[in-house]
Amino acid sequence: MTNVVVTAFNDEISISSTSKTDLKECDVPMTVVKGSAIGFEMKELTVSILLCNGDEFQELEAPVQMIADTLSCQLADIEENLQNRIPMKCVFKIKDTTIHIIDQMEKED
Repeated sequence: MTNVVVTAFNDEISISSTSKTDLKECDVPMTVVKGSAIGFEMKELTVSILLCNGDEFQELEAPVQMIADTLSCQLADIEENLQNRIPMKCVFKIKDTTIHIIDQMEKED
């Protein structure tokens, strides 16, 4: 959004358009997240991963097949494989809370 007027009043911020306002739809950028996977929950089509980074915790979702490919295991073996590897050092590229790319997922020493 370009050429807008921003107004702040009573702790509320509003945006008003002008005759030159231009709106363009854009994709949410991918964010790199690093941390330790300390827990998980198997769902029907996804795996929910609890990621810890210092004092911050974040729950992320990844497709089951992506996790299986990363761990080089069969779909039926994901839960056992994750249980044996947690905690894991992880680096993910995410949009919102969905993992789109797994750069690293390995057992911590």
